[in-house]
Amino acid sequence: MNTLRKKRLPLILMIAGLVLMPLSAFAQSGSAVAIPNPISCGNLICLFVNLMRLILAGLGVFGMVMFIWGGFLMLTSAGNADRIQKGKETLVWSILGILVILGSWILLKSVIDAINGVTN
Repeated sequence: MNTLRKKRLPLILMIAGLVLMPLSAFAQSGSAVAIPNPISCGNLICLFVNLMRLILAGLGVFGMVMFIWGGFLMLTSAGNADRIQKGKETLVWSILGILVILGSWILLKSVIDAINGVTN
């Protein structure tokens, strides 16, 4: 088994060298590499707004998944009263959650519009 490791070591080193070789070619270039900014916002307010929109969108998707899960529980209950009740509760709470998320989005949008109206 030890001889097998000795035979694999040069192969592993050769593959690692071939993988890392293009990096050395880029490192020797004289020009500076410009890294683009992945954030399209120029100020902190815009960054906050985009982050809140992303969070609210994720929560909305989660609310819809829970709504679908509640429907699935009711459909697969096979007459089990406990499971039907659990499905109904899941549907009700997911609808309430989605309404809260929509209300948060409306509130956030009105605050952002008010801030943009003041700054413009």
